[in-house]
Amino acid sequence: MSDSVRCEIFSECETASGMANMAIDEALLERAIEEGLGHFRLYRWSSPTISLGYFQDYEPEAIPEEMQSLDVVRRLSGGGAILHHHEITYSCSIPAGSRWKDDPAQLYQDIHRLIQAALAHQSFQVEFRGTPKSFPQGEPFLCYSRGDERDLVCGAHKIVGSAQRRRKGAILQHGSILWTQSEYAPQFPGITNLTEKTASLSQPLLCEEFVSGVRRLWNNPRNSGRLPEEILERSRLLIEEKYRYPDKRFGRSRKSDQTLQK
Repeated sequence: MSDSVRCEIFSECETASGMANMAIDEALLERAIEEGLGHFRLYRWSSPTISLGYFQDYEPEAIPEEMQSLDVVRRLSGGGAILHHHEITYSCSIPAGSRWKDDPAQLYQDIHRLIQAALAHQSFQVEFRGTPKSFPQGEPFLCYSRGDERDLVCGAHKIVGSAQRRRKGAILQHGSILWTQSEYAPQFPGITNLTEKTASLSQPLLCEEFVSGVRRLWNNPRNSGRLPEEILERSRLLIEEKYRYPDKRFGRSRKSDQTLQK
């Protein structure tokens, strides 16, 4: 994004439902396609929510018993189900024609390096996994049980994972930074659980460092406040059209619409 892609930043870390968060991400991707204006956004979830990967079947019996009562939403991107609870979530959309057009997977590397540097600023070290996990009997239901080479890990524990959707040359990427272990999935420790008791980690400082890195990478994009009303209105329509129905896959898109999984 040092090639001056037109983008704006929404860094207020607003809280919304799973349906709204996924619909907003899609509305912002549409804007990148139609207007050539991308975005970077930080957000939270109003309640613990499971997001299904695009290709996952909605099978309630596959959801762990302790998560059966949680909200479920389907993502545009592929990969395994994610429990969104005590985390920081980001998304970005990149208009067509950017320097990632021939290698969209490089965007994983670039964004994850920014997160790695922001965590290192608070003396919390994570590394790229490097070697993907393999599952001869089939991949686990939950994303954090899976292992992509571009994951950020602390020892054996996955801390950051991301996923992409490509549509008409534009790229949507969103990902989660696991801040604290969820009581619904205690097998996945977060950053605060892997830190020495004497250490004091600041979530606002992490967000600030992350946004500063994005600003440098994107060549000083426009800093915006709340999401524009037209994006919120479009997201409300998308909720009614598709995001209320996790049991249905979204309509198949054209050949230019591709998915990368993590």
